[in-house]
Amino acid sequence: LLRVIQQREIQRLGSDSVHQVDVRIIAATNKDLTQEVEAGRFREDLYHRLNVMELRVPGLKERQEDIPLLAEHFLHKLTARNRKTLHGFTPQAMDLLLKYDWPGNVRELENAIERAVILAAGEYITPRELPLKLDSEGQDKAGAEAGGVGERNLEEVEKEAIAATLAKTGGNKSETARILGITRATLHKKVRKYGLEPGRDA
Repeated sequence: LLRVIQQREIQRLGSDSVHQVDVRIIAATNKDLTQEVEAGRFREDLYHRLNVMELRVPGLKERQEDIPLLAEHFLHKLTARNRKTLHGFTPQAMDLLLKYDWPGNVRELENAIERAVILAAGEYITPRELPLKLDSEGQDKAGAEAGGVGERNLEEVEKEAIAATLAKTGGNKSETARILGITRATLHKKVRKYGLEPGRDA
């Protein structure tokens, strides 16, 4: 690889022919390579050959202003995929998204929105559909203010979403399954699993 970068040529194993190559190499890492070089975990000669132009992409923690735009984008994409109709986020839900550090960055945000879309029983994403793991003291406070969503696991949120939708539809299982975006068979299994009253059949 060093030879390819430096001399722009390759030689296949067992061959006497040298081939010129014209390539651009883009390398990405979530490590501090200067520290990795100093610690002996990354080759210094390779680092200097790769480090022609450095572009630093900050994490979501450092670009909070992008979170609402990304959240709305994922909401639009995932509601279409799950055939649901949601109009946005409640102010409390958006506040929770903005206060979280997002160590998993954009991928973690997308996963959180997808989970919320699947569990949402109303027209807006609320804090109860966002069971984020909050680590810092400030984030724990935000979770408590939002109803303790950081303390609840996915099954608890799912149970609440099903119960709330059954209550909203008067126990109509067909309508409940449609709103939740699941089949009647799946709904029956989950009603039995969580010990929920099935209510009126339809």
